[in-house]
Amino acid sequence: MTNLLDVKSRTEIVTGDSREASPAYPLYSVAAITIAAFVGSPVAAAWLMAVNYRRTGQLDKAKTSLLVGFGVTFAALVVGYFVPDNLSLPLAVGLLSGARSMAKTYQGVLLEKHLSEGGAFESKWKALGIGLIFGVVYCALIFAAVYGFSK
Repeated sequence: MTNLLDVKSRTEIVTGDSREASPAYPLYSVAAITIAAFVGSPVAAAWLMAVNYRRTGQLDKAKTSLLVGFGVTFAALVVGYFVPDNLSLPLAVGLLSGARSMAKTYQGVLLEKHLSEGGAFESKWKALGIGLIFGVVYCALIFAAVYGFSK
């Protein structure tokens, strides 16, 4: 397993007559981050963005990403509790498009640079699995909160 904090990690690859250094760590693409947000919540998307930031040595941005993800998810829970049922779908679509937009805006250049240096992306299936884990935890917390308040 690769060290998530290893910024200098590179693997030599041979391309034609020359050798190039490519990043030895894969990153999560915007599509993978969007998939995690769809099945898991904004905090799942923020988690994958934080992984990208950690793998590229941007630890402050990784922490900020997680804080924003938890904050947005909490705010969505509170707002979702008070909005009428007919506004639930637009709220969910807004959260999903917001997560995609954040990933594209804040990591688009980073991801393009990573690819241009010969780096690879993590599997979207892995992102789906991580999103599902967050989704299960999210649903369990909602169930616990609703059950706890109804007593």
